[in-house]
Amino acid sequence: DTVLDALAHAGRDVPLKAGTATAWVVRGDEILPVDLVGITLHGVTKTNYALKAGDKLFIQAKPEK
Repeated sequence: DTVLDALAHAGRDVPLKAGTATAWVVRGDEILPVDLVGITLHGVTKTNYALKAGDKLFIQAKPEK
């Protein structure tokens, strides 16, 4: 699975729109930033990481203005 696959699963429970959240993957001691807008709106796959066993995907909603 990739970040986008995980977002699709999460989106079933919590709707996510591009620009309303930030995301990152923690892999061991490394933090990998995720470009949600790039992945979801522009097809840029550079940060659509293949998730590995032990990876943790964090999604943080941005507060509404």
